[in-house]
Amino acid sequence: MKPPCTQDCPDRSPTCHSECERYKEFRKKNAEERDRRYRENEVERYIGEKYDKAARKMRGKRKR
Repeated sequence: MKPPCTQDCPDRSPTCHSECERYKEFRKKNAEERDRRYRENEVERYIGEKYDKAARKMRGKRKR
């Protein structure tokens, strides 16, 4: 996601990131996306760990 402010922004100032409403909205959306990805990765990691544990447990019990 690209930031809404560019180098030629007419409202640009040294304190832009703390005052600009467009930038605040941009940061909010980025935080939501980051949190969503974090939750997805946590679920995938949990499932992967459970699968690996079950696979290790079954490794010695398979009939050949």
